[in-house]
Amino acid sequence: MRKRNISIITRLNEKEKKHLARLVQRSGLSQEAYIRHLINGVVPRDSPPADYYDDERITRYWK
Repeated sequence: MRKRNISIITRLNEKEKKHLARLVQRSGLSQEAYIRHLINGVVPRDSPPADYYDDERITRYWK
């Protein structure tokens, strides 16, 4: 059984929908997870670039 079984429908205009989609994409979270973060008082940060972890691994290797 699902832990979250309550559904809330929210209506947005096209501009708000695009803005939310842009924020969600930048965070790397699902739309649901992004909104849950906001409800809990956490503003999600942008996810790091795809090559960030490769660079971090290389930097640690050379230290």
